[in-house]
Amino acid sequence: MVLSDAHAQTAPESASTTPPSTSAPQSSGLQEVVVTAQRRAQSVQDVPYNISAISSASMQEAGATSINDLTSVVPGLTTVDEGPGARGQIDNLTLRGLRVDSPGGGQATTETPSQTVDSVSTYWGETPIFFPMPLYDVERVEVLRGPQGTLYGSGAEAGTIRLIPTPPQFDNFGGEVQAEGSAIQGAAQPDNWNRALRGILNIPLADKLAVRIVASGEHDGGFIDNDDLLLRKGQGLDGVPVPSIPGDLTSGPVIGPEEKDTNTANQWFARMAARWKPTDRFEFQLEYLHQYVNSANTQYSNPGYPGGLFDLTTPDAAEPPGPNNPAAWPHSSFNMNPGGTYTSTAFVESPYSDVTNLVDAVATVDFGFATITSASSYYSDTEIGVSDWTGLFNNPTTYNYDLFFPYNHYPREIADAYVPAADHAFVQELRLVSKPGHFFDYVLGGYYNRQPSSQGWLQLVPGIDAYETYIGEPNPSPYGDLIWNYQRESTFIDRAVFGELTAHITSAWQITGGVRYFGQTFWTDYASELVFCGAVCASDGTNPDGLSAGANVSSAHRHIWKGNTSYDFTPNLKAYATYSEGFRRGGANALSTGGIYASLPQYETFAPDFAKNYEVGIKGYALDHRLSYTADIYVVDWDNFQFDAVNLSGLPATYNGSTARSKGAEVELQASVTPRTQVTLGYSYTDATVTQTFALFDYPSYALIPSLGGNGQTAPLFGGPIEAGTRLPGVPLNTVTFGVDHTFPVPLGSNATLTLHADGSYRSSESANIVATGPYNWEIPSAFMGNARAILEPGGPLSYSLFIQNITDCSCYSGGTNVEAYPNYARFRFVSRPRTFGVNLRYKF
Repeated sequence: MVLSDAHAQTAPESASTTPPSTSAPQSSGLQEVVVTAQRRAQSVQDVPYNISAISSASMQEAGATSINDLTSVVPGLTTVDEGPGARGQIDNLTLRGLRVDSPGGGQATTETPSQTVDSVSTYWGETPIFFPMPLYDVERVEVLRGPQGTLYGSGAEAGTIRLIPTPPQFDNFGGEVQAEGSAIQGAAQPDNWNRALRGILNIPLADKLAVRIVASGEHDGGFIDNDDLLLRKGQGLDGVPVPSIPGDLTSGPVIGPEEKDTNTANQWFARMAARWKPTDRFEFQLEYLHQYVNSANTQYSNPGYPGGLFDLTTPDAAEPPGPNNPAAWPHSSFNMNPGGTYTSTAFVESPYSDVTNLVDAVATVDFGFATITSASSYYSDTEIGVSDWTGLFNNPTTYNYDLFFPYNHYPREIADAYVPAADHAFVQELRLVSKPGHFFDYVLGGYYNRQPSSQGWLQLVPGIDAYETYIGEPNPSPYGDLIWNYQRESTFIDRAVFGELTAHITSAWQITGGVRYFGQTFWTDYASELVFCGAVCASDGTNPDGLSAGANVSSAHRHIWKGNTSYDFTPNLKAYATYSEGFRRGGANALSTGGIYASLPQYETFAPDFAKNYEVGIKGYALDHRLSYTADIYVVDWDNFQFDAVNLSGLPATYNGSTARSKGAEVELQASVTPRTQVTLGYSYTDATVTQTFALFDYPSYALIPSLGGNGQTAPLFGGPIEAGTRLPGVPLNTVTFGVDHTFPVPLGSNATLTLHADGSYRSSESANIVATGPYNWEIPSAFMGNARAILEPGGPLSYSLFIQNITDCSCYSGGTNVEAYPNYARFRFVSRPRTFGVNLRYKF
């Protein structure tokens, strides 16, 4: 689909070639959009597979300001709406059903950085990134569906999304300033309004030298109310919950006053690019980008929780009474408030911040027969999150750590963690792209990526040190309320050569073959200190700090293939067939093979997974170029799929499953109904299931400790086998998108216009966990999100927009974390922003 009209963007001046025109559109028809998905400039019609191109104007009319907003205009693309940023340093995008991880985190928390990468690769210009970027001053977005492994490498397993920023212009001094404000229904007090200020400045410095400066600052108002935050003495993570009976440390906690609109967020973005083109054959661009995101709390709530009397020390009903399962403390119960659609029952808030810096340099030399491009980039992405693990420590259906030594029924147990993470990467790509017009076209390239990363985990249970002393159970640790200190250092290196060769058999028929050969290495060094547990939790059974440490290495060398052919039956009708492969890198887990929390040696590493895509489709124009269409059917076979979970001791790990298959169909239409009315419609059907039953087994806690009852026994992970036919989580069967634009003149000037825009997206219900019968699964309900905007352009430099986002006030739950099977105190679900009303003023100069 080409989401564009008269606003359609042309290729940047740096494009290596000029695409041939397949048909000259009429004035009332649709405009061609030029893309560079195949590493050369082409019209969308000439790209022989399914690609969506969304123009800057289309994004502005739809109010799309972040990559997650693309789900409202790209059918089949889904995400987890966690608010600003990407907790855990991963985009939560899903295409063509290739997803196994629970949307929103499931059994693991969203702040935990994963060892895997998303199955949809994202690019900022020429740089592969795995964190969200703003869509301000982005010339266009290209969405490439299906595996793109030959040209885009690791992570392009389900598709690739390319954000193409607007380059500096040589012949235009100018820019714009935008001011925007909006109010959230139910949270519309003035000090909580959303507000944004954005600006662009383009400065030609010489005939072929220009710079472009872009900046934006945004404040997002909150709409999540926290009704069950525990009253704490002290600030920050180590603030101790106040006992309900002063001086009695065996009494329960005190619920503090309600805090409203807690999930406010601030975002800053700045970009500066310099572009130089001294001759027609050489061009160089240098760019720097900085982004900062700070969110005060997580965007989840607990709908359906009734509140009432609760006790963190409630004995386990499945265990007989005894020393490890005594009755609750007499005064440990407390009353919780109910949850709601926008009400969280979390005991602690979970703030998050992220700082990204990116530098890239792209040089292009035209040799006449071909162009050579060097793309170099470096980025750093540093985040700090607070993770609430209380619902995992005190689990109402499986394991309650609070019942056992050394937690000893602590009645005010909260488990919050300080989670710093850093990701750095240097990326170099060199490619040679032939000029068109010959029998053969080719792309040849080499790729190098070095990506070191680190993660910390500082887990505290505030107040437990004083509690242990109070009940006569001296804390075995000298570290106070700290219970776990975890550090992980990883490095990933990827080297690859790749190429695609196209033979133009006739002017209408082409055949393309592609290959990528890669060699990858991933290694992890880790140190885990379970200081509260002490020597019994050490891998050697003697270290007083409960130390387990090690280093795991994974490597892979392999090639992947692509085959494609297309035939132009007419200048406006193309049919194509594609076989393509994609993959995600393997890696290494930070799991110990000794001690009370040991895992089997086979889980020290995990292997790459691979997707094979079979697809046929048609695309073209009709009705005198007033209708464009794309339709395809596909089957994707997914082998050795990776997914994130926790082992039987509650430690995060990545596992390989068996095989899965996603099959579906996609249809996209755009029509110029009249010269002033544009309509877009997209539909996606996706049926994604496990195709081979599999079961994984591992050691439960203490399995290797005879003194604690261990005899080397194993137990099934995830409660048992994953059956063939199980739906893949986070994959709706049906998605629909639509957009309507109508522009008409108004009597305010000779060029004055008013544009009315409406768009909407629907997704059917979806499963939330691959373990269909497990306590972490639930049926995420179907949802419809609609938006509307009126844009008045009086004919001068100033334009005005009025908009409504989420017209139907849809909660639009998209994922969750902790036990979801029934209402409980720690069942959290990610909810979308309520209905929002706003105005945007735009001044162009």
